[in-house]
Amino acid sequence: MWRRITSAVCVVLLAATLVSCGGGAFSFTGGNWSLQGTSSTSPGFNLGGNLTQNGSQLTGALCYNTLVQCNGGTLQFSGTVIGKSTVLTATAPDGSVVTLHLNGSSPTAASGSYQIEQNSTTIDQGSVSGSFVPSLTGTWTGSSGGSNGITFSGVFTQGQPTADGSFQLSLTSVSATGGSCSITGGSGTGTIAGNILNVTQGFVLGAKITDPATATSMNASLSCDFLDTIMLTKQ
Repeated sequence: MWRRITSAVCVVLLAATLVSCGGGAFSFTGGNWSLQGTSSTSPGFNLGGNLTQNGSQLTGALCYNTLVQCNGGTLQFSGTVIGKSTVLTATAPDGSVVTLHLNGSSPTAASGSYQIEQNSTTIDQGSVSGSFVPSLTGTWTGSSGGSNGITFSGVFTQGQPTADGSFQLSLTSVSATGGSCSITGGSGTGTIAGNILNVTQGFVLGAKITDPATATSMNASLSCDFLDTIMLTKQ
């Protein structure tokens, strides 16, 4: 009898320990991610796009960004999540293999290392850090400052992912006055991939989100007749 009671108590304690230690499976938040690679021998990289986890399988269509979104093409990554870690691999158009070793500190943040190989030879390696980028949907305002500066306001709506990993983006109720701009009630469409976005429609708005983990501010370039730089914040 004592052995049965002791065994039962042990089972209960084990179950409680698993629950308290987070025995559930770890899952990366699906959606728009921004990944920054840092190397001591090269400029590194800026990847951004759609990551999706299904069970233990993690896949991603990530754009290679510079100052222009997706101008380096899209890499199709895949890997398996074990614990809080994953190894994602993709083959670039030139045949080089990109490998990301990521450890999740939370479902919305990860860091680790990367390696790029060509013909089985490592041509670049370094550290990588990334974060889930919250939706831009909401009202954004800002100005370029100065007596002839631009005052801007508009409403972003972020939509579904596209085939290249970027997410649909619309900008409505646009007001931009001062400087070279005179826009009232304007609208535009574009996409966002990671921390880089572009919107066009009679004007061109290109921007880089300053902190992808919060996505509450961005450095934007607005082209009406001339190019103006504006700091925008989410309201």
